[in-house]
Amino acid sequence: MFELITGGRVYPTGYICPGGVRRDLPESAKERIPKVLDKIEKMIDFVRAENPANIARLKGIGVLKLDDAIR
Repeated sequence: MFELITGGRVYPTGYICPGGVRRDLPESAKERIPKVLDKIEKMIDFVRAENPANIARLKGIGVLKLDDAIR
């Protein structure tokens, strides 16, 4: 999404600033953002599905123990 809006792939350098953003969205981004969001939503739905393969693959991933969080 950042690449679509700013042209940068990793971090929107020079776009986000205190109080907002430096410039308006390019017209091409305004047209493409809804399509990108639809694609992301489908990906999230796939991951969240009660699919045994996904559940087995993702179980225990991203678990942060309290002691580790406090450190």
